[in-house]
Amino acid sequence: MDEAFYLILRTGYRVRVEFDKERGTLSGVQALYEDFNLVGGELLVFELTGSHDFHVYVIGVDFAEIEYPSIVHTSQKSRPLKVSLNRGGFKFVQFVTPGSDFTHVLGAPKRFMDRVHLALTLTKPLHFVLSNGKRFDAKFDKTTRTFNGLHVMCECLGLEDLNGYNMLLFTYEEVGNLVISVFDDDFVEICHAGTPLSIVPSLTQPAVHQWFEITVMPFHMNQYCHGVDISAEFKQMWYMWGKTDYINVYSGSGAWKLQVRRRRKWERTTIHDGWIQFRDEMNLDVGDKCIFECPRFSYKHYSVRVVKSG
Repeated sequence: MDEAFYLILRTGYRVRVEFDKERGTLSGVQALYEDFNLVGGELLVFELTGSHDFHVYVIGVDFAEIEYPSIVHTSQKSRPLKVSLNRGGFKFVQFVTPGSDFTHVLGAPKRFMDRVHLALTLTKPLHFVLSNGKRFDAKFDKTTRTFNGLHVMCECLGLEDLNGYNMLLFTYEEVGNLVISVFDDDFVEICHAGTPLSIVPSLTQPAVHQWFEITVMPFHMNQYCHGVDISAEFKQMWYMWGKTDYINVYSGSGAWKLQVRRRRKWERTTIHDGWIQFRDEMNLDVGDKCIFECPRFSYKHYSVRVVKSG
């Protein structure tokens, strides 16, 4: 973490904060508290964007993501962005308590359900997605407005139950995925080993539905890489992503978030934030070929394998 960076909210609101590495504290967050009328009891979720800034999501006291006021910081001249289901989905949290039975029947806060109920009613099929991109079937009961099928998560992770965790964060995406992020007692996310194509004995082995590849070029190895093009040969993938979006990439126990941007009226799509970290941690060299693969209905979660040059 840098000594100074930006916190970015879904409205496009940006506030600069400073990080004291010795104390582990942030200063400058007070402006966010005041501008968003936080009263205490809310939960702030910090998500690394792939560069050095953080996206921040505000979970209300009812455990559902709040309705953000349409504002930006006073230092900004831009207009607020519209917050919607197709621009990042909506979130809610579920704390793990002794004896809780939500792995069989999972309820969600009213505010969350009011936002996504129509989409859930129309979307078929529906899936849970783990932090490693592994996806399994979910069911939605229209009458009780509850979810079923979360018990399979234990088998995917090789656990008897979820009591070793503190909190689960659920994000409903427009494509019908309910993404699950798991947190420990320090409220730090736990990233599980595996990929979207990992094999679980009781589940059907997933098949590759879409893929794209990138061959590492000399300029991709620069200290400051300003974009890695995805060939127009794989243009069918572009339409699965927003104009500025994020895809999650997995290999073994590693996980990375890469920002993708569409340019020139859909004529070009590039990878930006997150590439340098991914490149360095995967020990890529010029000429290496990275092959990104995903199963059906999982267009933001990819298993990656590398074919080394020579």
